[in-house]
Amino acid sequence: LFRRLDTYPVISERGCPYACVFCSRNLGKSMNYRPLDHVMAELEWLHTSFSPREIYFEDETFGLVESRTNDLLDRMESFNRDKQIFFKAQTRVDRVTLERAQRMRMAGFGYVELGVESGDDDVLEQAQKGTEIQQVLACVSNLKQAGIKVWANFVIGLPGESKATVRNSMRLAARINPHRLSVA
Repeated sequence: LFRRLDTYPVISERGCPYACVFCSRNLGKSMNYRPLDHVMAELEWLHTSFSPREIYFEDETFGLVESRTNDLLDRMESFNRDKQIFFKAQTRVDRVTLERAQRMRMAGFGYVELGVESGDDDVLEQAQKGTEIQQVLACVSNLKQAGIKVWANFVIGLPGESKATVRNSMRLAARINPHRLSVA
């Protein structure tokens, strides 16, 4: 009844254990992980049924558990070898090492959406984000070095925000030069 789409969503894990003050944690704070066999079966079903160009992982924070994520990425690389599906996901800046970024690229990831939120460490601390600007810089560098495009999300008006901290966010956005930028 519906036309085929170019992009389809998948959820491999639900929830987010972090307590950022600005986030509603739509999927709850308790983590629930789908069995990887089920995730891969869904990817195969999507490919067979709809031939999507893109699949977007709707996980609130893709890749929380290192061993599970590495297993998933290995399976995705094997699955995607002859299909050339373009994957996207969102995650935190403290979850992407260079090795993780390279594994994601090998699996077919072309875009990663990051919750940068602010270009000011004091604002990040007051927002209980649990990340720092140096992690943003390292993460973006890792993704770009691996050939993955970056979508950076910022939030204006967090606790402790001022004109000076907004300017810090603007400077950070210019410095990391993401392929896509969202400001809320």
